[in-house]
Amino acid sequence: MTKEAGLKIARVLHKLLDGYSMGKSYNYCLEYSVEGLMRDVALNESEIDLILQHLQERDVIDDFVDSGCDDVIKESTFKIYFPNEFKIKAGQYLVKLTGDDQFKKDLTATDPVAPEMKIGKLISYTDGTIAYGDSLLDLRGQIKVLCRIFMENKGVLIQPDYIKMELINSDKRDSTSDTTLAKYVSELHTVLKEHYGKPVIFNEKKEGWRFDPDRDLDS
Repeated sequence: MTKEAGLKIARVLHKLLDGYSMGKSYNYCLEYSVEGLMRDVALNESEIDLILQHLQERDVIDDFVDSGCDDVIKESTFKIYFPNEFKIKAGQYLVKLTGDDQFKKDLTATDPVAPEMKIGKLISYTDGTIAYGDSLLDLRGQIKVLCRIFMENKGVLIQPDYIKMELINSDKRDSTSDTTLAKYVSELHTVLKEHYGKPVIFNEKKEGWRFDPDRDLDS
């Protein structure tokens, strides 16, 4: 990697970190304007995509999708998915890219971990983890997002198009089948059933899925 390339990556990463730090203590994903990421960095849109791929390969970010320029969001944007310790990972990689240890300051401080959302024993915490009681759930990044979608909409029918908007790249939504989405839901449900000891996500006449942990299966 050339010094110039390293500085470009560092400038984009610094913008991601600034946006992340302005939000709540933990953000599992955020939307970033492509124009904003390119501003003052002398980059084009394809280079931003390559930089995000680079950061994903080094586990600084979990994933990213091109989510703008559709019926909902008119400008080009990237939705970035973050690991639990993004601030620490970003600071460490910025030091590596620039040699400037100023990024270490305050980044290793641990924010208080508190419940962010609670559905019975299922708890989403401010550090990004999800637990059932005292047991942390082993979920990959996008499945954590899916779990939070169901938690935020307990008892509500979640349609495939809504999940596509949250999880799937905009240029792949039309080609992503409901069968693929069902696999994501099944992956999450397998973990939840193990902890609840019963089914808690239900397919509603092929219209979508409903998270209903209080449903009495005998009724």
